[in-house]
Amino acid sequence: MQPSLLQRALPLGLRALALGAVALALPSRAQLVWQPMPGPPPPVASGLRWEAVPVVPQAADTPTPDTAATPAGAAAPAAPAWQPVVAGEHIEVLPDGSIAGEPEPEPIPVAAAPTLPTYGGFRDLYRGDRWYPSISTIVPMAFGPKGLMAGVGFSGSDCTIESKQCINYPTITLDSLRNAAEAVMDSYIGFGDPDRAVSVLITQLTQNTIRAAQNDNFLNGNQTGFAISRNFGPNTALKIGAEGLIRWGGSRNTFADRPKSAFGVLSHRIQLNEPPTDPFDESVRWFPDLYLTVGAGNGQFRPLDQVISSQIQAAKDAGCWFTACSPERTRDAFLKGTEWGRFYPIGSVALAVTDQLNLITEWTGRNLNVSVSWQPLREVGWTITPGIGNLIQNSDYGKNVNIPACRECDMGDAITTRPLFYLRSMINIRF
Repeated sequence: MQPSLLQRALPLGLRALALGAVALALPSRAQLVWQPMPGPPPPVASGLRWEAVPVVPQAADTPTPDTAATPAGAAAPAAPAWQPVVAGEHIEVLPDGSIAGEPEPEPIPVAAAPTLPTYGGFRDLYRGDRWYPSISTIVPMAFGPKGLMAGVGFSGSDCTIESKQCINYPTITLDSLRNAAEAVMDSYIGFGDPDRAVSVLITQLTQNTIRAAQNDNFLNGNQTGFAISRNFGPNTALKIGAEGLIRWGGSRNTFADRPKSAFGVLSHRIQLNEPPTDPFDESVRWFPDLYLTVGAGNGQFRPLDQVISSQIQAAKDAGCWFTACSPERTRDAFLKGTEWGRFYPIGSVALAVTDQLNLITEWTGRNLNVSVSWQPLREVGWTITPGIGNLIQNSDYGKNVNIPACRECDMGDAITTRPLFYLRSMINIRF
């Protein structure tokens, strides 16, 4: 008996119904829903970029990667396994572009500006292709020239401490400057390398610069000195030498009557503020440096009572103390007493207020001086140094002090005890 049409259609319907149920149970690609996993997102490999790919329709009989036939004997590819990300194993980029949790970068160290070596002319300094103000007025400083240097200027005072003229002018006036002031021309030339060997300084002092033109003796008393310097590092130097060593000019060098003085000094620079790292920074630096100079000298660096005692002894040795001698012989004897002799301590301290202004105090071996050295133009080696000397009254000579060479002598008021006004100015050049 042939099955009826209903009997043949019923199995087919049940089979289709089962396939539809299976299809409903399996989600299609269009039905996939992505949801965030609990916890922080997984790390993304550097260089990985995600892009949306359009769906390309495929033929019904085209095998998909999931259903593609696997060659015989080949293992089926492993299905990807998604795992939760452990906290701390992800990268979080903050709105400012930095990465959360990343340590702050170490600051890049800025190299400190190198310490430039210090050199000098007569009393002024030179460092880093420019000149600086003086660090002393009367006491020599130890920094010597580098290469070829030269300078010219003048120095003077309203009167000399040994002169009776000062007694006649207890204060500084135009009359005292006109009648008792004294000035000399200072010049020098220096050369050498104090870092590798030594440098040589040749100084020249020329007297008879004021009131001498009236009697044809202008610039007619000259004395030449020599010194050598050696640097020990960029901030320390040693200098030994003699000022006024050779007298020349005029008949019998009559007009050259400054003492011959030997000295040895050590100068040191202390940096109070580091220089700017920018070589083009020319802003004002307050109190950048402190300069110390210590040493010993004789001649003009001796206490005044010692100089007078030496002069009297020299006159006695020449036979001109108890008996009259010719003016020339008497002059030579007293001049000899001003020369050389015992060494006494000398020194100076200079505080750089700025790179163009120094405050100076110094002990000359006989008294205390204070001064200010000013460089008007930063690019020009011109300095102006006014000061006040002889500040400590009777520090080196007193009316009641017995002079060893003449116990019975009393100089009375022949020696002034009032302060003196000093002024020095010089123009320096480095070739």
